[in-house]
Formats: sequence, C-alpha cells, structure tokens
Amino acid sequence: MQEQDADVLIIGNTIVGDILKDGFVLKEDNPLRKELFTLDEIDAIRKQCGIREVFMTHLEEDWGRSQYGNNSI
Repeated sequence: MQEQDADVLIIGNTIVGDILKDGFVLKEDNPLRKELFTLDEIDAIRKQCGIREVFMTHLEEDWGRSQYGNNSI
C-alpha cells in the first residue's frame, strides 16, 4: 500500500476483542482472524495512508456484544 492522504476510512469486519458473547474465546489460530481486521491492523492502515478519521461499523452487533442485539453469533 502506498501512502496517501485520506480524510476518512469506514471499515467493518473487525475483531473487537478476544472474548466474545457467552464467553466464546477467539483463539489466535481461528480462521476468522484471516478475514477480519484487528484494531492494530486498522491503526497501521490509518497511519500508513494518512487517514484522519476511522469509523468502524457494527462492532457490537457483528459479535452479539450489544445488549440490544440478536442473541446469536
């Protein structure tokens, strides 16, 4: 990726933590880690591309962590 200045990055498909709903532990070797972005990866993209603001969408609902969301993952 080459450096660019960007105002905003809007990104979904993120990993919000290692412990998910109902105590499910997302282990380091879980295949989802190859498909989803960690906060560290998003921060690296932000810095490399000169992005001023990052909006991560549906963090809680993707993983069923919201008290208002669906009860299944």
